[in-house]
Amino acid sequence: MQPFYFKSYDRIVSEVHDVNELKEKLEEIGKSDPACVNWHLSQGHISAWLHYIGEHGLAEVLRNVNDYREAVSRINEFETIGKKIRQKQSSRRSKSKR
Repeated sequence: MQPFYFKSYDRIVSEVHDVNELKEKLEEIGKSDPACVNWHLSQGHISAWLHYIGEHGLAEVLRNVNDYREAVSRINEFETIGKKIRQKQSSRRSKSKR
């Protein structure tokens, strides 16, 4: 699987390999070079990469997001909702086994 490369002009600022790294780098690079991250968001590069790695739901959540802070907030919300859904599914499965 190809990593996502954060580029600023002709240099690679960082690369990420999964959603956890993406969230970390969005925050880290966003603080030091927000234009870099916001450009990748606004151009749809991050959403396209998320589709490529099979994270279709998160890709749609980040579609049309132009600010790294909003992106981090949406990733956190997406992860929280996913955890709640998995907990409910697990609870239902354990109840049905009884």
